[in-house]
Amino acid sequence: RLRPILLTAVAAMLGFLPMAISGSAGAEVQRPLATVVIGGLFSATLLTLVVVPILYALVEARTERKRKRKLNSGLTLTLVLLFGLGMLFTPATTQAQQADTLQPVTLEQAVKMAQKRFPAMNAARLEVENQKALKKTAWDIGNTEVSTGAEELGNNTTDGITNVISVRQEFDILSVNAKNKVADQKISLSETALQLTGKEITREVSKAWGAVYVTRQRYLLYAELDTLMKDFARAAKLRFETEATSKLEYLSAQNRIKQVEAQKAKAYRDYLIALRQLNLWLVSDTLFTAQNVPPQKLEDVSLLLQDSVKSHPLLQFYNQKLLLANEQYRLAKTQYLPKFSLLYGSQKIGGQPGFYKYEIGLSIPLVFAAQSGRTKSANIGRSIARENLLRKTMEVQTQYRSLLEEYKKWLTTWRYYRSEALPVAREQRAGAMLAYRQGAIGYVAFLQNVRDAMQLEFNAQEAFASYLNARFNLEYFIQSSKQ
Repeated sequence: RLRPILLTAVAAMLGFLPMAISGSAGAEVQRPLATVVIGGLFSATLLTLVVVPILYALVEARTERKRKRKLNSGLTLTLVLLFGLGMLFTPATTQAQQADTLQPVTLEQAVKMAQKRFPAMNAARLEVENQKALKKTAWDIGNTEVSTGAEELGNNTTDGITNVISVRQEFDILSVNAKNKVADQKISLSETALQLTGKEITREVSKAWGAVYVTRQRYLLYAELDTLMKDFARAAKLRFETEATSKLEYLSAQNRIKQVEAQKAKAYRDYLIALRQLNLWLVSDTLFTAQNVPPQKLEDVSLLLQDSVKSHPLLQFYNQKLLLANEQYRLAKTQYLPKFSLLYGSQKIGGQPGFYKYEIGLSIPLVFAAQSGRTKSANIGRSIARENLLRKTMEVQTQYRSLLEEYKKWLTTWRYYRSEALPVAREQRAGAMLAYRQGAIGYVAFLQNVRDAMQLEFNAQEAFASYLNARFNLEYFIQSSKQ
């Protein structure tokens, strides 16, 4: 507005200039009048262009700081009140929580808590202990049989043989080594399953934590937009009351406010849903939320990128299955080997003690059809495990390469928004509000500028959410370290 103000003021002052310097008849009356008018125009122009904008900027900056403080405190109070009301419908253990139930938690803390408390991890640890306990069954060499009886009795004879006690023991010692190797492989398989469960829990907890972080940021952005639209509505009402604009502008502002309020309420519900998903993994009576950290801190992560996945618990798990199948095949082949037995007994003959008997036996299957079927099945199981390992290896490599490209794509997109688009969008939003208050633009131009700026900011948040999701999925296959 600098040009029209200067043109108006300078034109008026130049118009009065001949009167101010006139020396003709009646100039004694005209010169003082012209001088006063020119001085008034000059001082009014100076106030309009310099003094008033400076005072307005100072007042608005102070008002904006107060509004931001009220917004942050209002968000915290709203969350606490909502969770307090929600506790009325929860079990008694939840009702006993402290008022400040929204405890902030970092990503690393959330992962550690889930690794320690989540039932799936506890079940995986118990399975390892279970397999270690079952290893003792490898030394099951056979049953012990204790018996007593008599023989060669009848016809009133007194020379019968009485078996006072007999002990028979079977010895399946040729398969003990194979059973031990099978048990060792089952222990290794359960330990690998524990590592794999930990990896999966880390990925899911990280994604849940990221969802809480992103949905909260989206809600705060809608809250800022709501505040901006309310300022717009107040300005539109003032312009309508002073007949500077039509009623259509005022009604449009009111309608826009209602739309933003509905979107803000939806964003808040999304945040609550994300909170519940996160706390499901943490298994605690305390309600946790994602710690508020700058997005730059979540971006400063060094991923140990590589061309392919060379070692991963998922591949190790399928490799352990193959090794277990090999040992089970060897165990099946040991069933062709003979089993030994030993018997010892104390006897009486004709009532006279001091006699004994012993037997040494060897048992072998005469028909191998059943065991041959079991051995063949175990051999087929080896082939199945080998093919499953090959399939899973190809799947993992393909999935890893796809996730790597996805990660690079969203990292590049987010960095563009962070460094270029977001600063312009924030400046455009602030400039549109200032121009509308000063009357430089109408409500249509204001709404268009604000809509474009806010859409850029929402697109940036979507890009950041996609970046976090791609990063957490990629970290499932590789390691990472903070820079």
